[in-house]
Amino acid sequence: MNKIIKRIVIISDAYLFFSILYFFFGRYKWDIPSNEKLILYYIILMIFLNIGFYLGTTKKKTYSNVKKSHENLVNTIFIISMITIIIYQISWVLVILGKFDIITIITNIGSNYIDRLEGSTDEISLLMQLRTLTWGITLFAYPIGFYRYKQLQGKIKILFIATLLIDIMASLNMGISKNIGDIVIIFLIISLIKSRKISNRIYKIAAVLILFVVIFGAIQIIRDRSYGYDQDSNQIEFINSTNRNFTIVDIITLNNRTISSVIDRFGFYISHGYAGLAYSLEIGHENTLGIGISRALMEYFDSYLGISVEQNTYVYRIDAEYGWPNGIYWSTAFVWVAASFGFILTPVIIMMFGFALTHSIKRFLSYKDIFSLTMSCILFIQVVYLPANFQILQSRPSFFGTITVVVAYLFTSKRVRKNDKFSV
Repeated sequence: MNKIIKRIVIISDAYLFFSILYFFFGRYKWDIPSNEKLILYYIILMIFLNIGFYLGTTKKKTYSNVKKSHENLVNTIFIISMITIIIYQISWVLVILGKFDIITIITNIGSNYIDRLEGSTDEISLLMQLRTLTWGITLFAYPIGFYRYKQLQGKIKILFIATLLIDIMASLNMGISKNIGDIVIIFLIISLIKSRKISNRIYKIAAVLILFVVIFGAIQIIRDRSYGYDQDSNQIEFINSTNRNFTIVDIITLNNRTISSVIDRFGFYISHGYAGLAYSLEIGHENTLGIGISRALMEYFDSYLGISVEQNTYVYRIDAEYGWPNGIYWSTAFVWVAASFGFILTPVIIMMFGFALTHSIKRFLSYKDIFSLTMSCILFIQVVYLPANFQILQSRPSFFGTITVVVAYLFTSKRVRKNDKFSV
């Protein structure tokens, strides 16, 4: 296995191990039917995921020295992608909130988040429909921008920085941290791909991750206050759980409630979905016609074909059976996969997912094409969201964006081997 890919696999495994470790030993003690069943199924999933990681790198390839004779084509795609992000994100905020706030952006996070939940962006205007269908165009900007950042010059670099700032401000306006998190995840995997020696970038990576956790924690605390919660994580109670008054987090933070609350909010975010998985393992499978993996796909089938299968999904049924709130609390990506394929086949699907990630990274290391680079970023984002949901297929923009990149990745497989047309 290539050193770069091996590094990404190790980090992925470490992160997923931390998420399940926090679930069992973090601030919140979850009341689930069977710890043993959850642990056993988690181990099976991780074994199959790592088999996929390994299989994606088994075929040997010679790394090519890619020339850059088509610089203008990649630059054009890069510029269009950035401009599209700027237009779509500003429009998104304006349509939902009526204004794009800059001055009081922090103080309004809580109220704006609530306002966003009460609105819908998918069918509200023609522009939002266009945003949904063409979201795939936006997914090339950050992979190309971070990979080529040192080579960016003049107006292109200014445009890239402006894109970052506007996207971040749009997220803060909407009271969410997901977009910011996706940017950080893309920065992380690009940093891991670019450097053969991780020590060359370790301080930058650590600084960015710490900054994101702080921003994430601040957003969560502000949102909690808008619901009347105190910032102390000990004061926040979640369904089907009790709070531990003292944990390893308190020891590490010297019992500093502000810091521990930030860590606990992040820990909750990436771990509570395992409770949904535990509940789902207790109930039988019901047919969803293969579309239960994606909320967006189910919505389209329901709206345009009159076919409704949501009531057969695990997330719907554990809400009724155990009170695990559908659409509010998470249940891991594995539960979404199981809705389409059942829990017996889910490990196989996860193995294929692991294969796709390492195979796309291997292809990029060989041919340096923008499609395998973007594909790697999307799949790595999903690795981070495995303890939460099947993020890359959930919302309508994410669904169309992912499909766009996957199709482009598959249909350019032979072309990138013949020429450098799409190389970065």
